[in-house]
Amino acid sequence: MRNRERCWLKEIAPSKADWFNLIEYLIDAQIYYDERNLIFLRKVSEFKFIKIVVDPVIQNNFGTIKGAKPFLPRIDTMYTLDISTEHPRGSDSYREIFKLPRIR
Repeated sequence: MRNRERCWLKEIAPSKADWFNLIEYLIDAQIYYDERNLIFLRKVSEFKFIKIVVDPVIQNNFGTIKGAKPFLPRIDTMYTLDISTEHPRGSDSYREIFKLPRIR
């Protein structure tokens, strides 16, 4: 991977604070549905959104907790959308999400 690509990935990667606020993002986000995944879209600032794609079919096994085996849906991807840029992970992706059926 080239240096330029790594720097670009750092810009869209979720920060440590985003990971701490993950549950809040999932609760407050608008939810869209494509053929297979749930897409959670949460506004962070005027031009930035957090996009979280959850695959409800694939579940993570977290082992046994007090005799129960919790299975939770898997987060497929999570990154920042900057809608001020004409990039596939910017306003283009934002427009594509709004064409999908909205659940909430």
